[in-house]
Amino acid sequence: MAGPLGSSLAGKVILLVSVAQDMGYELGAPLIKRGCRVVVAGKLSRLQSTTSVNDLGSAEALGKVELDVRGGEESIDAAVGRAWNIFGKIDVLIYCSTVPDVIKSPLEHSESDWDETMTVNLKAPWLVAKVFAKRMKAPETKGSILFITYITGLERGYYPGVSVHGTAMAGLHQLAKYMGMELGKYGIMVAAVARGLSKIDPMLASKSDEEVQKFAKKMPSQRWTHPVRDIEALIAFLVSDFGHYSTANVFIADGGQSLPRPRMKSYL
Repeated sequence: MAGPLGSSLAGKVILLVSVAQDMGYELGAPLIKRGCRVVVAGKLSRLQSTTSVNDLGSAEALGKVELDVRGGEESIDAAVGRAWNIFGKIDVLIYCSTVPDVIKSPLEHSESDWDETMTVNLKAPWLVAKVFAKRMKAPETKGSILFITYITGLERGYYPGVSVHGTAMAGLHQLAKYMGMELGKYGIMVAAVARGLSKIDPMLASKSDEEVQKFAKKMPSQRWTHPVRDIEALIAFLVSDFGHYSTANVFIADGGQSLPRPRMKSYL
């Protein structure tokens, strides 16, 4: 893709780790179109069966590696090493979190709900980012770490029923800031993109199409977030060389969904 941004992205290798239930791996397609090569990581059965992965591109631009986000640091480190060897380097790590799929009161959540949510949305991205950053500390090397999160973790993004997921997202936002602060001296940019809610998110599953459209009309953008189209340009900027100065920040892409207002009454 022509232009300074396209030139900055061309040749970069992206490690895309996704535990998202919706459209995590689809984020690789616009990056490949901009000249990047992408290594997708996750459960091998999912990588082989997911249409979105198989549609990303040719073998010259796409690699696959099995990575168990619940496997612990040693297992994750080995998986990142295998991913590194596919193209001989990795410039960018993108970790896509899960959507808030368990809608419950804080009093109804089980201990297993908490453990699973914190493992895949906080512990695992920390471990993947940690082992990636250790490899990026080499002199003359720049790298980027980007967490794809949700507005449930923002102070202005509270919604009923997602207390555990929101707590994990808030923790991941803080992790992005702290890692960005401490890894800048190694030339590593760390940030998060908090996306808005999508029509396909479980939070809206119990609503009728008419209700969902009615809620959307009350938002500034008058529509729900698309989990790829509405964040792909922001991601491209942040992982390019132009995005390095934006480190240690959380960027919001929600079409104004989370603006301070009587949101719970107006939307849901």
